[in-house]
Amino acid sequence: MNKKKIIIIDPILRGSRLQNTFYFCKSLVEIYNQIIIVTREDYESKHLYELGLMNLKNVMLYPTKVNLNGAWIKKINISEIKKIITEISENFPVKGNEKIDLFFTALDDYFISISFIIRRLRRMNKYNFIFLKYRTEYFYEKPSNYFIRLKYTVQKILLNSIVNSNDLFLTMDEKLFENPLIKETLPLNSHLIQEPWEGNFNKDKSKARDITGIEENSFVILTIGKQDKRKGLSQVIDSFLKVTMLPNIKLHVVGKIPEELRNEIFDRFKNLPKDSYILHEDFVPEELLPFYFSSADVVLLPYTIEFKFTSGVLVRAVISGKPYHSN
Repeated sequence: MNKKKIIIIDPILRGSRLQNTFYFCKSLVEIYNQIIIVTREDYESKHLYELGLMNLKNVMLYPTKVNLNGAWIKKINISEIKKIITEISENFPVKGNEKIDLFFTALDDYFISISFIIRRLRRMNKYNFIFLKYRTEYFYEKPSNYFIRLKYTVQKILLNSIVNSNDLFLTMDEKLFENPLIKETLPLNSHLIQEPWEGNFNKDKSKARDITGIEENSFVILTIGKQDKRKGLSQVIDSFLKVTMLPNIKLHVVGKIPEELRNEIFDRFKNLPKDSYILHEDFVPEELLPFYFSSADVVLLPYTIEFKFTSGVLVRAVISGKPYHSN
């Protein structure tokens, strides 16, 4: 029997968070009569409308009073998560014995904060809980540093205090399911889900070059995704300057450059020969994305060494059969 309502809690709704929420909604429209996305006050973004999230049937978006000032990555604090939960309780009341499915799409963003309110939520007896967590290295890594080991132990305890045996726990970390001993330590109802993407990423290179408009005899270095500070585009351009004398080499930059970096990046572009790089800031539809990877000879992802998260770019580079480099 179809369930009536699911509330998807996604305070960030940017980048991969937005992409995943789109795919969740796309897969749930035939299951739920109403899908409510509860998010930030400043939720509007070009990418949200380009994806067509709000065109999916049964989907509505509810902006809360939490304003994240355009942040793409942020730890949601206790005050912010309380505001979100309070607004859910006030605006989406549960009638009688009915229960609403409450889906927290990224425990990573509010892992500690939610531990302060989860008991109160459970006492309401109004919700079925679904949790998704991306980073779970503390289950299988064995660091030599005592303080990191202690931190990992606390994280395991914290997760098990948040997720109950009746809850649904989802993760994209396949290492958790490779070792039966690790799997036994997970919350009872745990499931691996694959990172979603559309299309065959091993496309014909000639057709891909037709789509990207790059000559077939060019050697293409691709860097793709929002070109924020952690992507290191400034360093990429400085390094690329040293090889521009090589014949038919091109740097293909695909992704929006944030306002705070535009002057710095475009000053660097001025140092490159005009025919040595291509900048594509427009949204690339999901069905065309595989061609951009297939058009490249090398995929470059120069994350800073402090960046510890996973990357869909690397997964797509691998599945496209491309050599890649990531710092």
